[in-house]
Amino acid sequence: MISRKLQEYFKGMVFDELSHTYTKAGKGLMPVSNFIKKFVKPFEAEKIAPGTARKEGISIEQVRKKWEKTRVDACVNSTLVHDFAERYAIDKYGILSNLKFSSVLQHLKKGQELQPKSLAVIKFWDRKPDFYVPVALELRMFCVELGIAGTADIILLDTRDNTLVIGDYKTNKDLFKQYKDQKLLGIFRDMNDCPYSKYKVQLSTYQILLEKTGYKVSRRFLVWLKDDATYEIFNTGDITDRIENYFKAKKEYANW
Repeated sequence: MISRKLQEYFKGMVFDELSHTYTKAGKGLMPVSNFIKKFVKPFEAEKIAPGTARKEGISIEQVRKKWEKTRVDACVNSTLVHDFAERYAIDKYGILSNLKFSSVLQHLKKGQELQPKSLAVIKFWDRKPDFYVPVALELRMFCVELGIAGTADIILLDTRDNTLVIGDYKTNKDLFKQYKDQKLLGIFRDMNDCPYSKYKVQLSTYQILLEKTGYKVSRRFLVWLKDDATYEIFNTGDITDRIENYFKAKKEYANW
């Protein structure tokens, strides 16, 4: 029943995977990832590349190609893990979904085995507490009033108090690596510029979208999938008040 209510509430939005864009009734919505970028100092590739090249004894062009390969490989591997995780949970719990698949292992070639991070996914779901019931996976949420949209990997129902819990898979090498003590910008300037901080903003923004349905969110957590087939859970704090105040102020200033 909750699964259907969530699907019904967020129906009508169109997501284009190739361009990673969300639209509702022809109106473009800003992805939560782009919202987060507003508070991150841009990566100064042209400024940093020469120093990296000297340090590694390679050309600047080789540095650029190396960075691009790392980025593409990370995206491809993350997508494979996320796709497997969705199929595995749907198959294991019979979760309501429009996703069609022939096998949870359909992405593997003959003789190929699951990569370690996918094995970590299995462990995560197999150790899930019984009081957490999966109600949605890859839930695409939006708010036309705020002009934002995003996709949550995991939505659980906490049967102890009938609240919702948001979870997200992460495949980073390091969640807490910070570049030269750099901080985020604007309303998050007290937070370290590291993946964990950005994900904290991400999940609190998801909470704002999800609570538009009338349900209360009681917890947000990251599932950090590792190369040794293990995982760690990291809770993220609730900073929805900061984000809501940001949008409220933005709306008020627009009247000027």
